[in-house]
Amino acid sequence: MEKEKNDLQNELLLKSQQLGKSCESIFLFLAKAAESRHARAATHMERIPMYMKVLVGELRKNGKYGDMITDKFAETVVWASQLHDIGKVGIPDSVITSRNRNRQEKMIYRQHTVIGGEIFKNAARDLKGHTPVQLTVCEEIARRHHERYDGMGYPDGLSGGEIPLSARLVALADSYDPTTDWDLFPDERSEDTHQKIIDGRGTLFDPVIVDAYIANRDAFEKVTGDTELMKNIVRA
Repeated sequence: MEKEKNDLQNELLLKSQQLGKSCESIFLFLAKAAESRHARAATHMERIPMYMKVLVGELRKNGKYGDMITDKFAETVVWASQLHDIGKVGIPDSVITSRNRNRQEKMIYRQHTVIGGEIFKNAARDLKGHTPVQLTVCEEIARRHHERYDGMGYPDGLSGGEIPLSARLVALADSYDPTTDWDLFPDERSEDTHQKIIDGRGTLFDPVIVDAYIANRDAFEKVTGDTELMKNIVRA
C-alpha cells in the first residue's frame, strides 16, 4: 500500500512538472504579447534576465542571502524575471500607450501586478497541490516587483523582508533597464539611472542588492550596450 501511494505521488509530481514545462511556452507568449505594444519590448525582456544573472552571481559570491540562493533558485529566478510584466495583457492599450496618464489611468496601470500574480496563481491552482517552484517564483515576481523596500510601493505596500527576494531583485533590474516606456515618455527618463539606484538604497531597493549592483555596474552597462548594438544591427 505504501509503495502504491509513493508511486502515485511520484506520478502526480512528474505530471505536474511536465505540465509546468508545457506552460512555459504559453507564459512566454503572453509576456511577449503584453510587451508587444512597446517598440523596445524585445530587448527589455532579453536584458532583465541578464541583469538578474549578474546580481545573483554577485550575491552568491559575497555570501549575502547565500542560504536562499540555491542553484535551483538562481536558475528559476533568472528565467522567471522575463515574465514580470505579463499582467499587462489585461491593461487597455489606451492606458499602456498614454503619454500623460491621469490618476485613474495610473490606478488601472498598477493593476498589471495583480493581474500577473493571478495568472500564475490560477495556473498553480489547476495543478492541484503539485505546484512547480517556477510558478511560485513567477507569481512572486509578477505581483511584487513594484513593491518598495520602505513599504511605499504597490500593490500591497510590503516592506523589507516581507517582499520576496525574487521580486526585490527584479525591482532593481527593471528600474535600471532603459524601459520601453521611455520611448513613449521621454520626459520621464532619468538622466542618471545609476544615481537613482544609489539614492534608492534602503527606500526603493534592498541595500544588499544595491551594493551588488554597485560592484557590477560595468557588467550592467555592458548588457545594455550589447543588446542595443544587436538591435541596431538587426534594424540595419
